[in-house]
Amino acid sequence: MVLVNFMKKYSLLTLFPPALFPISLISALAGITLAVTPWGAIAINVKGLELTQPELKQSEVRESTPNQTTPSPSGIGTFGTSTTETSTTGESAPDDAETRELIAREFFERGSAAQAAGEHRQAESLFRQAIVINSNNAPAHNNLGNALRDQGRIEEAILSYQEALRIEANSSTAHFNLGLALRQKGDLRGAIASYREAIRIEPNYAESYIALGNALSQQGNFPEALTSYQAAVRIDNLNYLAYYNLANVLYQQNNLAESLENYQATARLKPDYAPAQVGIANVLYRQRNFPAAIASYQNAIRLDPNYALAYSNLGNLFLQQGNREEAIANYQIAIRLNPRFCQTSTTIRNLDLCPTPTEATTP
Repeated sequence: MVLVNFMKKYSLLTLFPPALFPISLISALAGITLAVTPWGAIAINVKGLELTQPELKQSEVRESTPNQTTPSPSGIGTFGTSTTETSTTGESAPDDAETRELIAREFFERGSAAQAAGEHRQAESLFRQAIVINSNNAPAHNNLGNALRDQGRIEEAILSYQEALRIEANSSTAHFNLGLALRQKGDLRGAIASYREAIRIEPNYAESYIALGNALSQQGNFPEALTSYQAAVRIDNLNYLAYYNLANVLYQQNNLAESLENYQATARLKPDYAPAQVGIANVLYRQRNFPAAIASYQNAIRLDPNYALAYSNLGNLFLQQGNREEAIANYQIAIRLNPRFCQTSTTIRNLDLCPTPTEATTP
């Protein structure tokens, strides 16, 4: 059984922990049985072969910047307006509102620096101070949402993004980030609506189409996901994630030739991206080009020696060829790197490679 686990993060890269699928989908495609399982994976039996597809991938959340004075398609809108008084000499002198804006901007910029450094609690505190000074500071509400989301406080992040949208309804950035948070919460319908709104406002931002495609894929709506990824590729033909996720959906649809082309495009754009090599190898495996598949799995391992999925699939291939010793060696590495394979891989369980519950708890 092949398991395709859908993504984490934005984080990206990584973008998100696997969310629950709201539906159960079973279809037959040229010898393939495909089922969306309750724990958020796609199980595929391919005529006795066992593979695991790489995850869908997403980019990072979008940050707001403090130098916007009018709404823009790619931003939140005003940072915070102020008024000034004009002296008798014609010079503009700062009043209290202007001083407050300068202080709020300082907190905002310090918060953005803390967020970039991974200091999410500090960033949260600084964005909150900016908001205390100016409660209509939409960029601060948006970036506060990002800081909260990076701490796993999804419900609070959603409220912050919604507040940013209350202040600036036409912010594609806030709609996009709200979609990411809703998807992480498991609200796929809400996420899809937010991504569509971001696209309506800013139709040339490829990442919104990628995010929409990921949510549609998670729903099992592969035809619409395919359309969304294709739009991302048209908008940004250098975006390796657009090609990569497009390849994943084509693979699910059993379109191996086009899937391979898009995995290879991903690898050309980002040669150090191990999941693309696993995708290439999976297609070659399905095409029974075993020597080339082995080489691609080994390339993935060379790029990322801790990539458990590559070892597991390489083990499957060696077992298919009757090389039990090499298969077991690769399975054991996969289990050490990711013990979850003991739950998800029937082959590994049948080979008695997993520790018993007693062994697993023994210090």
